[in-house]
Amino acid sequence: MKILLTSLVICSVILAIANDGAYYLSGNQLIPIQETDISIKKEILLVKRINANHVQVTVSYLFDNPSAEKNLLVGFEAASPAGDADWRPKNGQHPYMNNFTVTMNGIPLIHTPSIVLDSNYYTSGQIQAATEQEILKEFSDSDFASFYYVYHFNALFKKGLNSIQHTYNFLLSGSVMEYYAFNYILTAANRWANNGIDDFTLIIDMGDFQDFLIEKNFFNQPAEWLMNGKVINTAKDDQPSYDLYPHSAHFFTHYGPIIFSQKNFHPTGELNLYAIRDYNLMDVTAFDATKHQLPYNLDAVSELVKSADELSFKILRNLPYARRGFVFKTPEIQAYYEKQKWYNPIPSYVSTENDLTEQETKWVAQVNANKF
Repeated sequence: MKILLTSLVICSVILAIANDGAYYLSGNQLIPIQETDISIKKEILLVKRINANHVQVTVSYLFDNPSAEKNLLVGFEAASPAGDADWRPKNGQHPYMNNFTVTMNGIPLIHTPSIVLDSNYYTSGQIQAATEQEILKEFSDSDFASFYYVYHFNALFKKGLNSIQHTYNFLLSGSVMEYYAFNYILTAANRWANNGIDDFTLIIDMGDFQDFLIEKNFFNQPAEWLMNGKVINTAKDDQPSYDLYPHSAHFFTHYGPIIFSQKNFHPTGELNLYAIRDYNLMDVTAFDATKHQLPYNLDAVSELVKSADELSFKILRNLPYARRGFVFKTPEIQAYYEKQKWYNPIPSYVSTENDLTEQETKWVAQVNANKF
């Protein structure tokens, strides 16, 4: 059988920003290490943030094998950490990924992690793996290491439909420009027989009241997503940092996930998600509604609790309710929030103090205590 040489991809941000952030993991599709006529009929990719710093990825596949039963070597590829992250392997495995599991047709499979130095790692019917000691020696004099992890397993594809589910947890990346970042290689799906996925669904749940960018590498318009909240195309005039994330959509979630679905999905780019920091209030000691814009992300104003005047105070303390779409009866407050790009008025929303998160409650109490 002809060998399929896999080409591994590292997101450009990992290479472009060396010491201003820690880049822990770029996820990847399952790929056939050997060429095959098996196709992906359906895939559901769920990305769920499980706490402030960690994400759980669950991928459910439905494959179609039109021929006789066959045993294939299948792998999940992950790039080594970069930037300020410690790149050294941990017990021969990726140091920031854990709880990797694979189940096929309802039966758990045993997987083997291997460390490889380049994309042509499958030769002479074997994976050319390096030991942890060899990797440490190879990059002993370097702050940056470039190698890959392959979590591989033997998959017995019966004739017809076969299900595979795999899951793993990992530490979110971040930098001076980002609260967190998530990257996932979608184009590897094109290596299967149908050069893509017949029915693809992507579910991203980064938590309630989050804002983040997604580069438009595999979709065209924000309207292609289903969500509870608001999504807009980015504008460089709004924030200079958008120059680093061109052709992106900006998502402001209320509750629940955002969902992208497409039939006959043939990705031409990767999933790159960034929660960027808002610097327009940097060094501001007192919020002034005539000068300052308020961000959607409460983390950006966690230290800003003082106001310049009475109206600014009222606007500031009502930020949590504006995030939820509350329509204000005070014209000045309503006029201010209507100018915020993230504001999404929901006339049916009735506010109560019980709506606020613990973080919001503590912050509002500080705002009230430091009026002006």
